[in-house]
Amino acid sequence: IEGAASRALSIDPRNADAYAARVLMRPAYGRWTEAENSYRALLARFPDHWLLRGSLGRLMYNVGRWSAGVPLFEANN
Repeated sequence: IEGAASRALSIDPRNADAYAARVLMRPAYGRWTEAENSYRALLARFPDHWLLRGSLGRLMYNVGRWSAGVPLFEANN
């Protein structure tokens, strides 16, 4: 994943999917706050990235923050 992301960024330094791949390839389990911060930082740059938004929504569900997760999924519809 890292190699493909690096290659994609060498072609297009603004490739949102490459940045998302780098962040999402690491499991969020046990590093909830770090993962949330990483997802939110990328969403600030790429607010329409559906996979990042959905991944953050799922993370919010996993830590019991349903009311924070629902709007993230609704935005994908």
